[in-house]
Amino acid sequence: MLQSQKLTVRASEIRTRLNEIAGLPDDAMNDDVVKETDKLNGEYQHVEARLRAAITAEAAETREAEAERAKGAPADDGDPELRELRDLQGKASIARYLRAFHDGVQLAGAEKELCEARSLTPSGQYIPFDVLLPPVGDDAPETRADVTTPGLTAAQGQPTTQHEILQRVFADTATAMLGVVMPSVGVGVQNYPRITTGAGAEFVAAGAAKEATAGAITDNTLRPVRLAARVQFDEVDTLTTAGLEESLRQDVVSAVGDRLDAQLMGLGDANVRGFLATAANGGLADYANPTAVVDFEAAAVQAARGVDGFYASREDQCTWVIGVPTYQKLASLFVTNAAVSATRSLRETLRGFMASAHIPAVASDIQQGILLKGGKDVGIRSVAPVWEGLRLKRDEETEAASGKVQITVGLYTNFALVRPAAYVRTKLKVA
Repeated sequence: MLQSQKLTVRASEIRTRLNEIAGLPDDAMNDDVVKETDKLNGEYQHVEARLRAAITAEAAETREAEAERAKGAPADDGDPELRELRDLQGKASIARYLRAFHDGVQLAGAEKELCEARSLTPSGQYIPFDVLLPPVGDDAPETRADVTTPGLTAAQGQPTTQHEILQRVFADTATAMLGVVMPSVGVGVQNYPRITTGAGAEFVAAGAAKEATAGAITDNTLRPVRLAARVQFDEVDTLTTAGLEESLRQDVVSAVGDRLDAQLMGLGDANVRGFLATAANGGLADYANPTAVVDFEAAAVQAARGVDGFYASREDQCTWVIGVPTYQKLASLFVTNAAVSATRSLRETLRGFMASAHIPAVASDIQQGILLKGGKDVGIRSVAPVWEGLRLKRDEETEAASGKVQITVGLYTNFALVRPAAYVRTKLKVA
């Protein structure tokens, strides 16, 4: 809840109590009631002042968010409540979630607040999927100093230094950039209905009847599908490598997020389809492959395909995610008589533009891409609900005889293109 909303509720409570006191008979106005009245009047003035300040601050945040949207921030960033959630996402640390899981302790601070915002029990066993999303805007990943651990080599008995374990590098996620909403949901099947046929308006002659149009609603019903990753390590290795288990826990959690992004960016599979699945399987509409190798002008034409006058009215309201080979090809294309590459031009023209390693590889010299029309707030365009967040389980019993421990991470999710018309499948011939 926003600060202004909390203060509005408190102001209403104070007014209610003051009205109750005003309705008391004269013989009920004892010293305690008088003191309470004075206290409430003083608090009401203080709450009103704070409420005005909160409204002003939230309005300023909204204006700042609008400015960030022009730079490529997510389209929902103008909502102060969602902005408050994003602040929590930026403060919460996956390392602190994992540490709480390992130590079996309750969470605190931003980690606890984010769990509560997602209706998760703040025990450390469930982790909000938010912590795997990329930072918003110009936020940079945290730079941490090396953690060193002194020790002795087995052979020489010489002092050694173990630096921090280097994590695997995963591809940059593109789901958030494409406006995929990932709400935390409770028990039950999720449905995201959309009106597909509505009333048609027309001028009619005086006294003429207007026939009704049969309305139609398309259901987008999603059931949870399990995405899981599991890692195993030997307990003896934790005695020789500091931070081994903590690092592997973070790795397996990151692997789940990476796999989900790859699933949604690509074709998907029989369990969960992605953007680039066939239209019959819930993906974007397809069209014939281009026959000419892309040039500067052809790239500009593809970027302009997102301008339809409904979801977007100009290119700077669109976001384009392409494959790495496509990006490399466009980087080599220059407009005649100007040292401006196609990639630079697209970065300056579009609202968002990036290469994703999760876009399917080049096939028959053609690589696909995904273009988001993001110029209008039309609610959910695409959705990947998460049932109860990431689930962590530590198993030291199954392989106890071998001294092995297994960490399993499960995520229950699914995906639907609620508004397929808000996206465009792109194709470029790169060779």
